[in-house]
Amino acid sequence: MASLRKLLGQTAIYGFTHVLGRVLNFALTPLYTYTFTDAESLAPVWLFYAYIGFITILLQHAMAIAFFRFAGKDNQDKDVVFGTALCSVMVISLFAGIGLSLFSQEVAAFAGQPGKGSWVRILGWVLALDAIAYLPLARLRFDERPKSFAGIQITEIVTNLSLNVFFLGFCKPAYENGGSEFLASLYNPSIGVGYIFISNLVASSIKMGLVLPVIRRIRLVFSKDLWKQMFAYAFPLVIVGFAGMINELLDRVVLTHLLPFDLVTNNYYLGLYGANYKLAMFMALLIQAFRYAADPYFLSKPGDKSTHPLIAQSLTIFMALGGFVFLGITLFMPVVRHFIAPEYWPGLYIVPILLYANLFLGVVVNLGIWYKVSDKTWLGAYITLFGAAITIGANLFLVPRIGMVGAAWSTVLSYGCIAVLSASIGRRYLPIPYQWSRLAVYLLLPLVIYGLVTYLITGHIGDIVRYTLSPSFWPFALAGVVLYGALTVFLERPTLARLFKTSPTNR
Repeated sequence: MASLRKLLGQTAIYGFTHVLGRVLNFALTPLYTYTFTDAESLAPVWLFYAYIGFITILLQHAMAIAFFRFAGKDNQDKDVVFGTALCSVMVISLFAGIGLSLFSQEVAAFAGQPGKGSWVRILGWVLALDAIAYLPLARLRFDERPKSFAGIQITEIVTNLSLNVFFLGFCKPAYENGGSEFLASLYNPSIGVGYIFISNLVASSIKMGLVLPVIRRIRLVFSKDLWKQMFAYAFPLVIVGFAGMINELLDRVVLTHLLPFDLVTNNYYLGLYGANYKLAMFMALLIQAFRYAADPYFLSKPGDKSTHPLIAQSLTIFMALGGFVFLGITLFMPVVRHFIAPEYWPGLYIVPILLYANLFLGVVVNLGIWYKVSDKTWLGAYITLFGAAITIGANLFLVPRIGMVGAAWSTVLSYGCIAVLSASIGRRYLPIPYQWSRLAVYLLLPLVIYGLVTYLITGHIGDIVRYTLSPSFWPFALAGVVLYGALTVFLERPTLARLFKTSPTNR
């Protein structure tokens, strides 16, 4: 239980940082959607950030995970491991930043946004700075310095948020409505959504400055032989990450190409999809909080079989919490939907599907620990490539036929198949005592409660669009969450008793 409490404690700190960042970034979603009410205006933002996800995987090339794995070995100098990983990321990132700057117009045209080369140049350096800063932040996680990690992350987040609010919330209205001349002079309407990218660049630059002391405290040494070993370990994880990005981001990349409409209409649907996807990102907060704490914790103890029950227990806890997130968003959708402008509400019906997809993603992340710990990363690559193939095939088949809801269901199908395959193969190499019956309950119970509550209010199972603030909304929504909470506490009472150093008999 001490190990579980330590893991949960670190998860809480990392989770708070990540949740704060996501919440503050989530606060930007209403700013964006209420500022740019025509959905097609935001389509380039969702599109470029989708491409960023793919490129980030290549620039980081899993060196943070390789650092955790090799620095945890008794015969390795962790400073040499860190220096080798950082030099590798730094060289590739600088080349990427320079390359995207030189060929910005060509890249913009390839992405379907001709004439937006200035945005590509900005994002190229955002990519480079973030990739380089990722290794020092990983070092803070390895050294179990979550407060320093949190301080740097929060500074970046607050800077990005503040600049977005300043440019779009103050300067833009001043320019359009005849407000302060000073504020109006700082806004250029031809830049428009480009201020989102400018804010990101400034925030990333400040973060880079804050991690420099971490780098300076360590004598950077590059070991070619060690790099070969680390890259051999990490390369399959690059494939895993890239294939994972296909599963996570391909929907936004292909929508404008697969929807059977003209470019303006396709961009409109991409704008709807991207805005509503933001509402499903609360599940990603939970996933990332677990990942931040679990990767350095478990990978630093590769041969310790005592961690196996903890791995299993962490998935059970994740699933229980994931059910709360799912019901908290879906059952309170009449309130949550106001975080995006009403012009984007026609896309609300994809939110429950995407939340459920992200619940499966959390299962995939936890199950993926086995191939990292057992050094079977190639198997992880094959499993994720299998999922990517399903994502591509499902999108190609479903999107032209049923529109953007097809992209959402493709994500569920992909993550579900990856989870089943990973569990089946993983039990052969690293038998972990997962509580499968309990996990099945947490997978199905939120769906049952969601379907029941929406049926009682709308007369239709899962009708999230017509699910409004009726007189019966609050009692039914609260009853659904309380019911789930009561059942969860009942199922987890032994674990809760151990966590709080009590037993069910003396409570």
